[in-house]
Order: sequence, then structure tokens, then C-alpha cells
Amino acid sequence: MAFLIYRVAGSHFDRTAIVSIVLLFSVLSWSAQRPWRNQTDLYAHAATAEPLSVRLQFYQGRNALNNREVSTAAWHFMERTYIMSNFPGRVDPTPILRLERLPVEQRIVEGPAVFSPENPCRFLGAYFQFLQSKTPHMAPYMRNFLSKRYPGCVEAVLGSNISRETGELQRRQADNPEAVATKVAPNSQKF
Repeated sequence: MAFLIYRVAGSHFDRTAIVSIVLLFSVLSWSAQRPWRNQTDLYAHAATAEPLSVRLQFYQGRNALNNREVSTAAWHFMERTYIMSNFPGRVDPTPILRLERLPVEQRIVEGPAVFSPENPCRFLGAYFQFLQSKTPHMAPYMRNFLSKRYPGCVEAVLGSNISRETGELQRRQADNPEAVATKVAPNSQKF
């Protein structure tokens, strides 16, 4: 490419300037493409650059589902819900940092009360609305998981909103996250 530009340009100064500019931009774009080796590296880079990104949390959750990591996916989706609940205002990262010290299952259980201490039911409503719209087969598993800590909230939020098919999945897969992961992400090409 640089050689072609060198041949097309007129004077020696023009050639040198154009080739230098092309090489400079090539080097700059090369360093920007380093995180793109694979999805995991890309998301790790994005987490350091912008940890409170809604899209980052969604894609990390989707990537976790593709890897059959249901709890990790549920946590990223919960982080996404927290970030969205503060939109367009400033998001306080303190609750996320406090919860990230805990094991992932405990983060999920404690999350609604930490993210929305004044009204965890409203937070759970937003969380389940997101799950049902993006990963409907995951909602019954999370319903069972979170109803142990928030039984009134989960019933109030989901009482009549879960379809017959989703309710049937809940009965069959109540404590089987591997089955949920298979149903949600049967292969990594699905998403």
C-alpha cells in the first residue's frame, strides 16, 4: 500500500509525507487491534477501559452463557440491570465493587438488596424483565434461585408474568443450571 502511494505521488517530499502518514496510521491502528484476538480478551480489555458499560455487561453475560457459566452470566446481567437503573445519571461503582468480593452465587443473592436497598422488588422486576426478553429460558432458574431470599418480591414480580412454557421449564429444571445453560446456549454459534 505504501509503495503504491509512493509511486502515485508527484514530488519526493509529497511521497515521503504521504508514506509517513500512512505508516503512522497503520502503526496506530495495529496497537488498537491487539485486544481483538478473541472475545474473552476483548471483554477483559473493555472491562479495564469502561467497566460500567451496559453493552460490556450484556456481552460478558452472553459469552458466559456460551461457556455454560450460568451463574457468571446471571451476575453480568444483574450488573447490567443496576447500570441501566441509574441511567442517564452517574453510576456509583461502590455496590458492584463491594459485591465482587463475594462468590458469584452470593453476589446474585445479595445483589438486589445492595443495588436497590430501598426497593429490591423493583430492581428484581427490571432484572426479570430483561431476562425474559433476552434469555427467557434463564428466567425460571433465576426465579427459583432468587425466591429463596426474596420470596414475596419474586412472586409479586413474576406471579402471572411467566408463560406456561417457562413455568414448565422451571418445574423440570429447578436446580439444574447445566440444563438451563444447554437450553439457553446450546452451542457457541447461536449468539
